[in-house]
Amino acid sequence: MYCNQCGRRLDEGSQFCAGCGKPVESTGAAVQPANVTTYFGSEQQSNQGSTIGTYFDNAPVANKSEGNVFWWGVLSLFVPIVGIILYIQWKQIYPKRAKVCLWCGIVSIAFNVYLTVSGVELAFQLTKFLLR
Repeated sequence: MYCNQCGRRLDEGSQFCAGCGKPVESTGAAVQPANVTTYFGSEQQSNQGSTIGTYFDNAPVANKSEGNVFWWGVLSLFVPIVGIILYIQWKQIYPKRAKVCLWCGIVSIAFNVYLTVSGVELAFQLTKFLLR
């Protein structure tokens, strides 16, 4: 059975939809949504008139709890590529967590570039001083 509001698959005997929170109308028959379009990454899938092949269980749900984002930011500071990848994966499902990962990854990359340039300049100055 599927929710009439958001199209998410409902657990047997549930009284409320886990996706949108709307009360479930128990009609006795399985309800298939008529026209629902879902997005998976960059692909768009539609079930217009179709009774098979609906994949609502994998659809992003925006009201999930994001929990503590601090540790994801710390991870992104130490491994910036992970922060950027997590941003790409989570920007729709966990927007706050995704933004923290992206910014910490960018800050980490900028800091690493600064340290690299400073280190090269320091090595150049040291070499120039020693060869005098």
